[in-house]
Amino acid sequence: MINTDGSQPSVNYVSYDNNQKKNFGGQNYGQTYNSRGRFNNSYRGRGNRGGFRGRGRSQGSRVTCQVCQVAGHTADRCWHRYDQSYGGQGQQQGNVSNERDNNNNLSNGRNPTLNMAHLPNNSNTSNEEGWWFPDSGASAHVTNDMNNLHSASEYGGSNRLQMGNGQGEHISHIGNTVLHSPQSDKLFHLKDLLHVPGITKNLISVSKFALDNSVFFEFHHLFCVIKDQATQAILPKGMLKDGLYRFNLDHHGEVRNKEHYFQNKPCVFTSLVCGNLDISLWHKRLGHCSYDMVKRALRGCNISFNNKKIVSNVCAPCILAKSHKLPFNASTSQSLSAFDLVHTDLWGPAPLDSVNGYKYYVTYVDDHSKFTWIYLLKQKSEVSSTFRHLYNQVETQFHMKIKGVQSDGGTEYKPLTEFFKDKGIIHKISCPYTPQQNGCAERKHRHVVEMGLSLLAQSNMPLKFWDDAFTTAVFLINRVPAKSLQFESPFEKLFKQKPDYTCLKVFGCLCYPHMRPYNKHKLEYRSTAGVFLGYNAQYKGYKVLLPSGKVIITRHIVFDEENFPFLSKTAGQGSDVHHSQPIFASTEPTVASFPATYQSHTQSPLPSFDHAQKTPEEEENSLSISKSHGSVQSDESFATEPLRIEPPPLDQNDHSSCRMMHSSENNATGFRNTNQHPMVTRAKAGIYKPKVLSAEVVGEFEPKNVNDALEIPVWREAMQQEYNALLRNNTWTLTTLPKDAHLVGNKWVFKVKRNADGSIERHKARLVAQGYTQTAGFDFYETFSPVVKPTTIRIILTLALSYSWNIRQLDVTNAFLNGDLSEVIYMKQPKGFEKDGNLVCKLNKALYGLKQASRAWYMKVKSTLSSLGFKNSKADCSLFFFNQNGIQIFILIYVDDILVTGNNDRLIHKLVEKLQGHFSIKDLGQIHHFLGIEVTKSCEGFHLCQREYIKKLLWKAKMLNASKCSTPMITSSHLSRYVGNPVQDAAEYRSIVGALHYVTITRPEICFAVNKVSQFMSNPLEPHWKAVKRILRYLAGTDHYGLNFHKPAHMNITGFSDSDWASDIDDRRSISGHCVYIGGNLVSWSSKKQNCVSRSSTEAEYRSLAQVVSEVSWIRYLLDELSVSQTRVPHIWIDNQSAIYLSSNPILHARTKHIELDFHFIREKVAAGSIQVNYVPSFDQNADILTKALGLQFFTRQRKSLTVIPHPEFELREDESQHT
Repeated sequence: MINTDGSQPSVNYVSYDNNQKKNFGGQNYGQTYNSRGRFNNSYRGRGNRGGFRGRGRSQGSRVTCQVCQVAGHTADRCWHRYDQSYGGQGQQQGNVSNERDNNNNLSNGRNPTLNMAHLPNNSNTSNEEGWWFPDSGASAHVTNDMNNLHSASEYGGSNRLQMGNGQGEHISHIGNTVLHSPQSDKLFHLKDLLHVPGITKNLISVSKFALDNSVFFEFHHLFCVIKDQATQAILPKGMLKDGLYRFNLDHHGEVRNKEHYFQNKPCVFTSLVCGNLDISLWHKRLGHCSYDMVKRALRGCNISFNNKKIVSNVCAPCILAKSHKLPFNASTSQSLSAFDLVHTDLWGPAPLDSVNGYKYYVTYVDDHSKFTWIYLLKQKSEVSSTFRHLYNQVETQFHMKIKGVQSDGGTEYKPLTEFFKDKGIIHKISCPYTPQQNGCAERKHRHVVEMGLSLLAQSNMPLKFWDDAFTTAVFLINRVPAKSLQFESPFEKLFKQKPDYTCLKVFGCLCYPHMRPYNKHKLEYRSTAGVFLGYNAQYKGYKVLLPSGKVIITRHIVFDEENFPFLSKTAGQGSDVHHSQPIFASTEPTVASFPATYQSHTQSPLPSFDHAQKTPEEEENSLSISKSHGSVQSDESFATEPLRIEPPPLDQNDHSSCRMMHSSENNATGFRNTNQHPMVTRAKAGIYKPKVLSAEVVGEFEPKNVNDALEIPVWREAMQQEYNALLRNNTWTLTTLPKDAHLVGNKWVFKVKRNADGSIERHKARLVAQGYTQTAGFDFYETFSPVVKPTTIRIILTLALSYSWNIRQLDVTNAFLNGDLSEVIYMKQPKGFEKDGNLVCKLNKALYGLKQASRAWYMKVKSTLSSLGFKNSKADCSLFFFNQNGIQIFILIYVDDILVTGNNDRLIHKLVEKLQGHFSIKDLGQIHHFLGIEVTKSCEGFHLCQREYIKKLLWKAKMLNASKCSTPMITSSHLSRYVGNPVQDAAEYRSIVGALHYVTITRPEICFAVNKVSQFMSNPLEPHWKAVKRILRYLAGTDHYGLNFHKPAHMNITGFSDSDWASDIDDRRSISGHCVYIGGNLVSWSSKKQNCVSRSSTEAEYRSLAQVVSEVSWIRYLLDELSVSQTRVPHIWIDNQSAIYLSSNPILHARTKHIELDFHFIREKVAAGSIQVNYVPSFDQNADILTKALGLQFFTRQRKSLTVIPHPEFELREDESQHT
């Protein structure tokens, strides 16, 4: 054998021709071998040497060299061991005796021809294919069959295989292989396997095999085994035959390289073929269903195929997508006719929105035919409309009616209750936590998702294309034979005709649609590379994704089903296409490089579908932007499908559609600063801020200037609507500018308005006056904006729950335009709508952006409500109430968003009608999405959540895919303004922290952490930014959490106060924290650093108590103003006995002189009986979470005490997972 150091040790004999003992040189070597290749004796050493341990020789014991056959020494001490030309001693060989003399065949005076693996191969010796023989003396694995090698290469060394007779055999090739045994699932690797044509048997080096596979050998009298080194489990078992131990090991996977020859046929519906298509290609075309189903489908349609290339049933996309637990037992019942029973279930929400903004899909499965309909949804509330569509379709197309529906009883099916009763449909509902009773729909989800993921995996398309993959999967599932239908397809079962397989193509493959009708001039190419996205039931053609992001449907296509654009760097034109290796070696199918519209942020080169090679500068400028938007409907829903795709919004999961261009790229373009001014600027020094080149689809992003907006139809229409509204409102009058008059500029502002689920509601363009050019005392005098306090909103929500009132939401269109101006203001004409360059606008009404615009609107709405009998609250001037003759109505105003609630819905309806007579108001119905807060109403109350805002914030901070954490701040955190290096972008730090403040409106548990990082806004350091990122990581894992409100049994006030004394390591100021409940609902909280240093913990607690007493007093004043009765005085709980004593003891002493004002304030409230201060143990102090960072166990407990819980939808899902 060959050692790694190049030496050639002796070769062991593997076995003899029979099981009889042999004598070499008169010595007994007839023992069986052990795992080390030595003789199996009861004594240690290399043989039975007189019954003693050790290597000592017994008297008269002489060994025979295996190289020269001379007695008296061993092979390792032989002079001829390394002599390549040595041919042996001829007649000087030792005598070899055998008990069966008729088997002694002497040749040329040498040893008889024994059964030795090292002897040269000849016609009389046949190779035992599949058998491998362990050799403890071998240093490498050896085979004589070239087919046993994977990735073989010629052996370039000069070493030869040293044989037992002293000769060296030529080594032809070297490679690797993988073996497996039918007795176990473990794969065995043979590394550096040598191909020696002259060897007669396949040899396994025991030492190398054991090392490479973490196993060990055990040799017994009649058999041997290989055991796992860690578990001691028996893997393969070998038997003893003719004195040889041998294992039956087979090859695993493909050994020989296959070549594929294809020929392009540039005709419609034609792929690259060569004779009969490979069955693996049909396996891909049919959505990676089983090979048995593929064969049955093709044979049923009389389609020939090539079945010779299947070497292994392993398909990587199938393994990636279909790994699952063991299934439940299938149901044996089946309906006798179609539509007797329809199974349905909702899937979602998806972890990321699709390119068309879909979050869910619902399936309907006919129990008789197993035919499946799929509808893509953006909201769960759309389920009812999809079933009505299916019901009408069945009634019209099949002249039948749906008789029964099986579902899991989800809330999305409740709106159909009356419809089921009217149509006589029996609605069967599975028991709670028993999804097996709706197994048909549940299994269909698995089938759809697995096949869809397989389609995405084979093409490496981003996961946001799951809607196209799933609809294609349903299209294929309906056309693939099903075992439950006696191998008929659902399509054939329902429509009584066989499906047409000739039109099927591989999802995500490269295709070339005919583009001549879309060309703008005659010199454009007639086709372009695209990606096949699936089928459409309404058109007899294919969906194709173009590099521009546009989706077209056409029948004139040439397919290249062996290549996938998302896997290749480049794709040329015509039939001669050169494809390179995939850009990303990872098998993760979430990162794609095609097209530019959906390009991930990566340093890998972008794939180009242009016909000429572009420079980097041209490539950056060629990021195509589709100018249309729409949605892709379900394939089987037969709904009208627009021809263009709608990419994901900017604040969704795919935040990687921007490419950064740094200063080095600017230099590469040849830019050179020619400014000769002596001032040294950043531009002269070559310092540039990163520039973001947007590659989103137009209509999703917000234009930055008027010129960009005017080129986009959807934004141009929004501008026209805003301009028309201003003219209808008589906002200005065109006139000439008087002499010495001040002229105010204006600007167009663009905003994409979204629904609670993140989908687009509308595109809003607003003309804003440039108020920063106004002068106080000349252009304006007073300013004010009607912004209701968050605490007031929570109190009104609690009050509405207490009395079971409805809350109505209104939106005032162009609210500021309703305000009347008392000053004369001149403004430039709006850009894009200029009438005459010499005329200006004299404003008759207030306009957004003016300093006094918000106050003018407030005064207008205040006068209108006062005329209707409403009073303005003194506690919160943005709250209006009507309380007469037992009728109570409350109005909350937040600029142009209004909430209305009360005990008389009829009068509220009349109120809305009257307000619509004064202002342009949209009635949004029941509260559902207010100020970016998702309000979910249930039978138990309200849940306030900011999921979409948090996702947008995470995208802004580039932390959408950040790892999650369980707490917003670590307990050992001690942030200082002096420790750490400055952050690179202080503006980004301030922006993120400011956004986090808005999140605390519904997330009080992060209030302390946000307050802490807010203390370093002027000079943020790296440790501060690290703390901010931890808060974001916490929010990423709990974005579905929010503030919960339940129906209270009373309206009593309860407060908790706490402080953390001298916790700031820089100035030793204390942290105050408090929270206030009304009827168990949290309505107010605060975490704030005190203004001065407290000299004792009592002082710190007392100052914190003063803050909560002020808050409770204001809340009680507001409730009294609204005529809300309470059964007791407010109770305030603190965990400091000294502070409680000070609040009731009139005696002052030296330690409390400096807090005399706070003392008198609290003491007066306590003495008057307005509040009651009680003691609570620190363990039960709810405000503790607002003063310090807590460990996970205490933090989770405190978070729950603040009524912060998961969204009801997620909470139900977590409960189900715990019960299953």
